[in-house]
Amino acid sequence: MKKYDCICLLLCLTLGVNTSCSDKQSNTEKEEQGVTTVLPDAKNEVTIQVLKRQNFNHELVSNGKVNARSKADLRFETGEVIARIYVKNGDRVHKGEKLAELDKFRLEQKLSQAEDALLKAELELKDVLIGQGYTPDDFSKVPVETMKIAKVKSGYEQSKSQYELAKRETEHATLTAPFDGVVANLFLKPYNPANTSEVFCTILDTKGMEAEFTVLENELAFIKKGDKVTVIPYAGGSSFEGSVSEVNPLVDT
Repeated sequence: MKKYDCICLLLCLTLGVNTSCSDKQSNTEKEEQGVTTVLPDAKNEVTIQVLKRQNFNHELVSNGKVNARSKADLRFETGEVIARIYVKNGDRVHKGEKLAELDKFRLEQKLSQAEDALLKAELELKDVLIGQGYTPDDFSKVPVETMKIAKVKSGYEQSKSQYELAKRETEHATLTAPFDGVVANLFLKPYNPANTSEVFCTILDTKGMEAEFTVLENELAFIKKGDKVTVIPYAGGSSFEGSVSEVNPLVDT
């Protein structure tokens, strides 16, 4: 009985070993089939291009700011009260169009007094020349130095200067547009005194725009007047073509 039992045990162990080897071989075959499926054979294709001799465009990219080509800051020359304002921010105006004007009462009175003073000075000048032996018909023949001294004695030059100043202040009491453009930075209101040290308004010519941008010093040799420039706004939209109009050689910080 003991001998029979030992034979049966050996048969069972042999059967177990054969079964394990068969399973391992089957898994290896499955893994090899999986690799073949994931990495199939494919042709290696490349793109070629025939070399040709042609110009090479050197491209520079820089950030900048677009400004109006023409810009004018307008201010009054006297501190009189603003009588009327004819425009507002955003209005498009034409060259010579009225923008605003001051109360001209004081200015017109000052001009009138300056005109009277000039007439008196002219009479004094004639008296000085007549006293030196010249007749009114000979005033054009008076030597330059003699005429200069006579004008100083009569106060003619001083009166003429004051008259021209009063006339200019009266004429510039009305602001007009120096060119076609758009009104901006207008903050003052009527019936308030004008501040001669502050800008009354700004006129911008938005039809002609100019882009300002910086480049590195070692890139300056690649830029010259007339080079093509493409401007692309940050906000998106269409790009604009332009050309380099001037180069500022100043190197900043």
